[in-house]
Amino acid sequence: MSGLKTISKFLLALLALLMVNLHAEEIVLFPFQVETENPRSVYGWLGVAGSFYLTNALLLNNVSVLDSENVLRFLQENKIYFPFEFSKALAIELGRVIGAKKILWAEIVLKKDARIFLKSALIDLDTLEQKILPAFEGKQEKILSLFRELFLSLSREVSFLKNKKIEIPDFKLTLTEFETLIKGMLYKDLQKRIEILQTIKSDSPLLSWQLGLLFFEQQKFSDSLAVLARLYDDSLFQNRAFFLSGLAEYKLKNYRQALNYFIRLQQRDFRAVESNNNAGVIYYLMGQSNIARQCYLYSLSLALTPEVIYNYFQLESEKDFDHCWKWLIMGLKNFPADNSLQKIFFSQLEKNAFSDEIGTVLQSYIDLNRELPQEKVLLQNPYLDAFRSSVSQPEGLNELEVLFNAQNWEAILEKAETIAFQNPFYAEIYYYQAMAYFNLKNFAEAEKYALCALFLERENRNLALLQQIYQTVNQPEKYEFARKEFFSVPDTN
Repeated sequence: MSGLKTISKFLLALLALLMVNLHAEEIVLFPFQVETENPRSVYGWLGVAGSFYLTNALLLNNVSVLDSENVLRFLQENKIYFPFEFSKALAIELGRVIGAKKILWAEIVLKKDARIFLKSALIDLDTLEQKILPAFEGKQEKILSLFRELFLSLSREVSFLKNKKIEIPDFKLTLTEFETLIKGMLYKDLQKRIEILQTIKSDSPLLSWQLGLLFFEQQKFSDSLAVLARLYDDSLFQNRAFFLSGLAEYKLKNYRQALNYFIRLQQRDFRAVESNNNAGVIYYLMGQSNIARQCYLYSLSLALTPEVIYNYFQLESEKDFDHCWKWLIMGLKNFPADNSLQKIFFSQLEKNAFSDEIGTVLQSYIDLNRELPQEKVLLQNPYLDAFRSSVSQPEGLNELEVLFNAQNWEAILEKAETIAFQNPFYAEIYYYQAMAYFNLKNFAEAEKYALCALFLERENRNLALLQQIYQTVNQPEKYEFARKEFFSVPDTN
């Protein structure tokens, strides 16, 4: 099948560990900051317009950037609302949360004589080095020309675009129409947004894309498809239109039509993680599990995402539980608050013979009683889904071994609890707590924490610790029962 590759399970696991942020965006553009003596709410649309123009210009030239719609949604999720006022320092932190390599920080200064001064800097989020870009000045009615000049200047600093022909987007909008579109998009009410955008009498591809998104969000999937069809020959929005059309056809249960769109996107390697996941879901529903498996595995080889792990687990766990469980725990380490992954985790905990002992440990860090979604499969919609980013390893995890070597048992218990509140899905936390309780002769607590470590990671170290505890309290039959419950683990020494 086009776009899929044969990859060994070992290599897949290695790739996922090393490449969780492979699909992290090269550049993120936040709304430009607007400096004016007038209320910012009056001219704040200019800042949004600037980020929209440059984001779509970069997308047209195949640069990896986060879509403007996702940027606005991300800001709103972080309680930053129009006119989106925030500092450069906060922009840097937000860019790091997104997983970007660089951000463009831009400011629009409105002068008293109705002229505009546009200044910007490209900031490397690893080194914090700032590349100051040329400033541009002109009349307010020429703002789109200033955005164009800024894009050309930025393109010279993007390594991917060097020595390539640069394409300039043509939104087919007058400045007044562009202003109406941007202001309309800022309304919270979806119907109000649609009504405002429909006042624009233009065949603008940007307008069609926004209307297609809005109709989809309203679950008017046929209306969305009708608008998106205008974009099937548009170089900027074609792939995005195919992607959303695939989702709309899926919602209408037209699975074959939906699959055709995602196969096209697989062939073009467009949003490969999401396209392969969605194609896999459809293949699964059409009874073609083997192809679904290939889609999921290829998607996982590119990036670790909760939806793909969830779908893969649902498909394969009865055949290869060990492998699926490792993917699940890897996913929870990176997305500990994800409801879909927690659903699987809780369901497996309920089935375990030691669920009471393990639950006693985990209930301090996880709400084990809340309602969770019951979906059989999960699609990915990068244009409307809430933004998520993976979390890093909790602070202090590596200190536990140092404390263990120093035989500082009380310090281990204190440090491990702090770490577990950050992220409770690391087996090492409970392994070292069990060791600490064992050396403190508190064997009942040592047993619970050792069981918890073994539940998270079926590894020899955790199994050997449990064996040691049961031998010490002279309960060899309980060890044998536990070994069978968690299945026999091959020797990895």
